[in-house]
Amino acid sequence: LLVPGLNVVAVFAAFPVSLGLIVPTLSVSIRRLRDAGLHWAWIFLLLAPPASLALIVLWCLPTKYP
Repeated sequence: LLVPGLNVVAVFAAFPVSLGLIVPTLSVSIRRLRDAGLHWAWIFLLLAPPASLALIVLWCLPTKYP
């Protein structure tokens, strides 16, 4: 059974959730880059989809601080 207006409700419910998750995700990502000894601006690799794979590699680097 399909409810006609349910998809609109789902979009309006998902929007605040995604806004609430993007800030902590960015902060943890930047913190991980800083722990690896890199500049925070490397986060902009997320804007280029093929380069975002390189960002995953950068997140996996060992920390520079004991």
